[in-house]
Amino acid sequence: MKFKANWVINSLVLLTITLGACKKNSTEEIEIKNKEKVSEKAKTWFETSVSKSIGSGIEILGTGKPDWATTVYYPGKRIYVIKVRLEKQAKANKYIVLMADERANIIGGAYCVVITENKIDEGHASFDLEVNDGAVLYYQFDNSILATKHYENGREVNKKDIITYKKSKNQGNENPNLVDPDEECYENGGQWQCIDWYWQTWVNGELVYEEYLYSTCACYGATGGGGGTTSTCQNLTMAQVHTLMTNITTETQFNVSISHGQSIMNEETGLITRTSNPIWMFYKANFFLGYYAEYTAYFTGTTFKNNINDFWKWNNISFSSISKSAGTLPPCLSQSISHTVSNPLISGDKKTATATLTNVTITYTYSCFFGSETGTRSVVGLESIFHAEN
Repeated sequence: MKFKANWVINSLVLLTITLGACKKNSTEEIEIKNKEKVSEKAKTWFETSVSKSIGSGIEILGTGKPDWATTVYYPGKRIYVIKVRLEKQAKANKYIVLMADERANIIGGAYCVVITENKIDEGHASFDLEVNDGAVLYYQFDNSILATKHYENGREVNKKDIITYKKSKNQGNENPNLVDPDEECYENGGQWQCIDWYWQTWVNGELVYEEYLYSTCACYGATGGGGGTTSTCQNLTMAQVHTLMTNITTETQFNVSISHGQSIMNEETGLITRTSNPIWMFYKANFFLGYYAEYTAYFTGTTFKNNINDFWKWNNISFSSISKSAGTLPPCLSQSISHTVSNPLISGDKKTATATLTNVTITYTYSCFFGSETGTRSVVGLESIFHAEN
């Protein structure tokens, strides 16, 4: 994790240096007598410092791979630039940009992505491109966004860039890279699932550009020899964990039912009583791959009516508990629930009782090999009315 620590220390310096890197003057490039040595230096640092800290399965913003033979060192900027070769033609050139100290020793880096509608020449000429219509973006090596710049007619404009996910369109054997390699997952009662990750650019709420980045696959729900549930949470990066946390969507619900006990009549007074326990499914959270969780508040009480022709009325009612009542949490996610709920208030005619969820907070924690991220979702002041007659 040494690289991660260095990145935090040098991120501001790196951002200052690299923000102008994709618009540099080509006269700053110098002839390197031993170009192979420069390429090897950049490759060794990347494989040692980046691959080991992120994982051997690192993807370079999609299916592209670094072309170390294209490595160029620019002493004026103190940066190494390596082109990323793409398997498919794209309106983008991608680079690895490594920051160096005064002795040309590499101390950090990022991805640089240049996108333009114009034709992009091969080699580093495209790295000198003045972007009139397009974008220059910088990503950390875990694919989290560092900085973005968008241009229209040579002027910077405001656009939003995100990394998001979709359930893989291809979960079957026709794509050997996205299926269970050992069939152990299925044999142990699990399901092999894949997520496709995309980079998207949004303008005024409209998706204007989308690019497939890579896929991650994991075995969900399998039980090992010890009986525990297994999943490959360690395959997720912190950037992916952040995306999954950010994309949790929630909705309030007013799905109320009341479970009534057997009616008991007092033969002397004609008073009829029964237990009446309201159940209020008040909240739903939606996660990736169709996972969801529903949350329900439980109450206990009794209702009565003075005779067989009377209306049911509340005698008493109190709050009991809150818990997850339906759905399944996705792998790598845990939760805790805290709440402040008072007993419902019975109306003057006793026909209704009003319940108020003063505050319910659900704390979610996504975990991966590199750490975890915690986020909360809250319900404040949500009310529902329980009718004794129901």
